[in-house]
Amino acid sequence: MKQINNTKSTTTEYSSWESMKQRCFNSKNKHFKNYGGRGIIVCDRWLMFDGFFEDMGDKPSKKYSLDRLDVNGNYCKENCKWSTRYTQDRNRRDSVYLVYKNKNYILQDLANEIGIPQQTIQARLRKGLSIEEAVSKVYKYIKSGKYSKL
Repeated sequence: MKQINNTKSTTTEYSSWESMKQRCFNSKNKHFKNYGGRGIIVCDRWLMFDGFFEDMGDKPSKKYSLDRLDVNGNYCKENCKWSTRYTQDRNRRDSVYLVYKNKNYILQDLANEIGIPQQTIQARLRKGLSIEEAVSKVYKYIKSGKYSKL
């Protein structure tokens, strides 16, 4: 277990804690607009590293970073966990969720599974195709701005 104190530390947990505070409180931080600028705050207990570390503990590995379960929620024990980049990429405000063949997908995962670029599916959906049509490989975009079956 890492020693807990209020002095500057070189642990990755301390770095995550410091980055969290910067995103929420420093209006000059490049990510402030997506955190503090949207009203995301840090709970009182986590204003000191001791409270943060007692709640979060060690990262499972250096591949993990701080993740909020509810992307619109605050930083607190009940709303945070250590997650991999893969997991965090699926928990974003701009994630697109779809139902295809009675199964829930994130657009990126569905695109990977069926072998059609994510951008192709998005473009087809924007043009008004159904999800079934959008993920079909038999559609071709033609210059008139419409899709036609091959």
